[in-house]
Amino acid sequence: MSVATTIRDQIGHKALYMMGAKNLIDHGSESPGGLSFKIGRNVGRVTHIRISLTDDDLYTVEFIRISRAPDYHREILSTHEGIYFDQLCDLIGAVTGMTLTMGTMGDPERLRELGLPV
Repeated sequence: MSVATTIRDQIGHKALYMMGAKNLIDHGSESPGGLSFKIGRNVGRVTHIRISLTDDDLYTVEFIRISRAPDYHREILSTHEGIYFDQLCDLIGAVTGMTLTMGTMGDPERLRELGLPV
C-alpha cells in the first residue's frame, strides 16, 4: 500500500467528496511520499492541498492557491508541520472553512480542543 493510499484512507472518502477533491496525485516517487489534490471553492481561497509524510511518521500539510491562466502563479498560503493523522480533517476544515464531517458540524469546542483556530 502506498503512502498516498494510506493518506487518502485516513482522510476518508466522504471528507474528500465533501471538499470536492479531484485530480489526486501520488507522490510515491519522492521520499517518503505523499498526496496532493485540487479542492472546490472555499472561503480560505485554497485551490490545492499537498500532504507529505515526514521521517517521524507525522504529516506536513501545505495549503496552496494557484491562480488561473495566463500566469498560473503558485502561492503557498500556509504550511503546518507535525500533524497527526487524526488531525488532518480538522486542520483542512479549519483552514478552508469547509465542514468535512456530519458529526461535529464545525463544533467550535472540538476545534479549540485540537488547538485549531475557530
